[in-house]
Amino acid sequence: FKPGPTDVMMTYPDNGLLWAVCQAHHPLLKNKHIRKALSYAVDRKALLQTINYSNSPAFSPLPPVHSQIKEDRYPFSSEKAQELWEKG
Repeated sequence: FKPGPTDVMMTYPDNGLLWAVCQAHHPLLKNKHIRKALSYAVDRKALLQTINYSNSPAFSPLPPVHSQIKEDRYPFSSEKAQELWEKG
């Protein structure tokens, strides 16, 4: 992963949390439906399995013990992702 000039990568080595913000200022990402579509299009659990990462996906840049977000607000759904992409 090579970050672009506006990308941000945060790591918390004590608890293994990695958080990436990519292309946040791209013109297409100003549309909320496109942003949501991209969120629904990522199967976070399968992604972590491909890199043999045994922890749960992070839903906040805060460590899970400090975050109030306990579940995925945008669970993987290719149908929902396509619907929102077309709407956007």
